Amino acid sequence: MGFNAYARVDAILRPEITRNQVEDACRDFLEWRGYELLDDDSSLHETGVAYDVSTQCFTLQITSECPHCFATDTFQPLVLAVGELAAEPFAATLVDEDTSNEDSREFVVIAGPSDQIGEFQFRRARCAIEEQLRHVDFPPGSKGHSVADLATRECMTITTIAPSAGSDGAVARVAVDLTGLELDASRRERIARLATALAREIAGDELLLEARPGAGAADWVLERTAGLASQLDARNALIKDEANDGRNARVPNADDYNHAFSETVSEVIAIEREALARVHAAISDEPETPVIPRG
Repeated sequence: MGFNAYARVDAILRPEITRNQVEDACRDFLEWRGYELLDDDSSLHETGVAYDVSTQCFTLQITSECPHCFATDTFQPLVLAVGELAAEPFAATLVDEDTSNEDSREFVVIAGPSDQIGEFQFRRARCAIEEQLRHVDFPPGSKGHSVADLATRECMTITTIAPSAGSDGAVARVAVDLTGLELDASRRERIARLATALAREIAGDELLLEARPGAGAADWVLERTAGLASQLDARNALIKDEANDGRNARVPNADDYNHAFSETVSEVIAIEREALARVHAAISDEPETPVIPRG
């Protein structure tokens, strides 16, 4: 006794591949039931293999009862052998039509050029993730903004908080800065949900989550603050006349300190206002000033 199997596999082989090479790769499968390698798939109605030399297209089809060891003893070696001849990676799926168990119903083999397999598997994984992303959301009891709101912001930060700690115990775990990137709404939503999924994995069931806009603003504040410190250093150097080895140096007076203090206060207020504006900035369809994409 075996199982009712189904598979339909199409693979593009390299231009230099000959029919004899394809027959050698399929030898065990062809001898399994006395099959022949067909010239194209037009006559491939049930179980068999075909190779169209004009299009370099290889086709494997299985619609028959197969022994229980068929997947690992015949199907997998056949797919891997054809993969050695392939121009690009492909996925071959053997379906056990006698079961509805999702864990054992499908037997998947990835084959093709080894240097392309990693990227091919990534793209398959991304497609699988995208199908489930719409279900990703913050757990009950989370604070701050929703995923939908984060998807409309240039920056976002998700923090964790221990149940016994107050807001002072919040620790930023996931920060995303999309400033300068031209992304459509659906992609931004996927990014927000991926960030949420990562934060939930970090938090586990032990920590609470809080989401808020902002991430790049923090780096900007640090940069502007460092710039302010440089300005004050330059003023002190001027008073000390360091450029002339101190020949025209003078003792700072009250006006110097008052002026420096006034400039510092004004600059800090400006930094605070712009930082808050950046934290709460929503996406702008047409930015007022051109930005250079980062990363």
